[in-house]
Amino acid sequence: MRKSIGLIVLACLLCACSGTQRYDEEAQEKYQEYVAAIAANKGAESSDIPFAHDITMEKETDGYAYEITIKEPITAMYQIEFMAVDGEQIKADDVTHPSLGILDSDEVYHMVPYQEDQEKDFYRSLSLKGKVKKSEGSLYVMVAWKDYAKLNTHRVYFTYAYQNDEAQEKEE
Repeated sequence: MRKSIGLIVLACLLCACSGTQRYDEEAQEKYQEYVAAIAANKGAESSDIPFAHDITMEKETDGYAYEITIKEPITAMYQIEFMAVDGEQIKADDVTHPSLGILDSDEVYHMVPYQEDQEKDFYRSLSLKGKVKKSEGSLYVMVAWKDYAKLNTHRVYFTYAYQNDEAQEKEE
C-alpha cells in the first residue's frame, strides 16, 4: 500500500514538472517566433499605432541603457506582448532580448484608455528596459495584443534610431 501511494505521489510530481516544462517550451517558441518576425519585418514601420511611445537613453560604463515606454492607448489592448531587438544583435542566438508578457507568461498586461488598476493587470503605461553597447544603431520594437473579445491578435512594429546618447523615432 505504501509503495502504491509513493508511486502515485511520484507520478503526480512528474506530471506537474512535465507540464511546467511544456509551458516554458511554448513560451520559448513564441519568443523565438517574435524575434524572427522582427527580423523579417526589416525595420518597416506600422502605419497605424494605437498608442504613444517614447525612448530614453542613458550612458553607462559598459554601453547605453534604454527604456522604451508605450502609453496613452486609443484602443483596448489585452494580453500585451512587447519586445525590443538591437539591430546589431538581431541574428545572434546567444542574446536574450528584452521582452514583456512573453517569457514571463504568468504575468498579464492590459492597457485600456482611461483605466488603470494594477491589481487587475490594467496599466497606464508599460516600459521595457535593455542595454546596447554601441553609441549608434537601431532598436526594432514589436508590440502584440488581443482585442476586447480576445479573439484577434494585432501587431505593430516601430524603430528607434539612436546616435550619441540621443534616441529618436526613425523618420521615413
